[in-house]
Amino acid sequence: MRTHILYFTTLFTLFSMLSCGTVTPPGRLSDAIYGFENPQDSARTKTWWFHGETETTREGITADLEAYKRVGIGGVVYYDQSHGEAENALPGFSPEWWEMLRFSAEEAERLGLSFEVHISNGFVAGGEWITEEHSMKRLAATETAVRGGQTIELQLEAPRNRFGFSRDVAVLAFPAPAGGGRSSITEPVRITSRPGGIDVGNIFDSSSEVLTTIPVPTDGKPVYIDLEFDGRFTARSITYEVSPRGKATTSATNVPAPPQETFVGTGYRILPDLGQLEVSDDGINYRKVCDLKPVYRAHESWRQKTVSFDAVSGRYFRLNLHD
Repeated sequence: MRTHILYFTTLFTLFSMLSCGTVTPPGRLSDAIYGFENPQDSARTKTWWFHGETETTREGITADLEAYKRVGIGGVVYYDQSHGEAENALPGFSPEWWEMLRFSAEEAERLGLSFEVHISNGFVAGGEWITEEHSMKRLAATETAVRGGQTIELQLEAPRNRFGFSRDVAVLAFPAPAGGGRSSITEPVRITSRPGGIDVGNIFDSSSEVLTTIPVPTDGKPVYIDLEFDGRFTARSITYEVSPRGKATTSATNVPAPPQETFVGTGYRILPDLGQLEVSDDGINYRKVCDLKPVYRAHESWRQKTVSFDAVSGRYFRLNLHD
């Protein structure tokens, strides 16, 4: 009995901590439920509150915040979008813009809502004064195979660049396999697919702007893209691009931590692996080399992913695509 009473007291102490205001001493189930129906403000959710793309008015600010308060939201994060040509939208950082920001904070305080301001004005790292030349960048590269042992002069292929600016970083040269690096030993002599009818040539042409459409697997049957080489080919990585899934961007929603095996995308749905890269010595019995992971895509056009693995050799390689 003593243990039972201690547990009962601790349980209702927890309920009291979760509630706000004066709580009737516990004694009925309805008293315990009170803490869940009336959570303290620090336990309430917050919401993004977007501004800038449409007209902002005092009446609209008050109406928004009172609606948030009415449905139980505990606070807002004031997020100011890029300012376009929306009618009556306030210019960013103009005196009127600051006035509305201050009024929003005052209204939030009046209603007992927490108020935060996002770190940027619709840009990831700065504002409209950050031109493309000074914006964040990624490193891109191309490969060119040449015959060694001689002096050559040529124009190296530049990476695809839709932004119109670039800066040379480095040129790296290293020995390629015998045959010049682009002989039959490093290029597949045959590429086939099951089911047929897939334009397999474009799949491995990095210069092609034409996307290859692969049919959705049906009846649990995967799609195979088979590569056959003249001899044993050694692979250490695979690089691929995948079009976005659906009309929305794919957002990573893992908590801040090292990369996880589970990939969560838009709508908080777990996105499956695209398939596997497999290798075979006889073209019949295949073993897995690596999983082909979904491509993370936020608000940009970068669709490329590289998966590295320990060196593996074989005459036959296969893309086993099933999701």
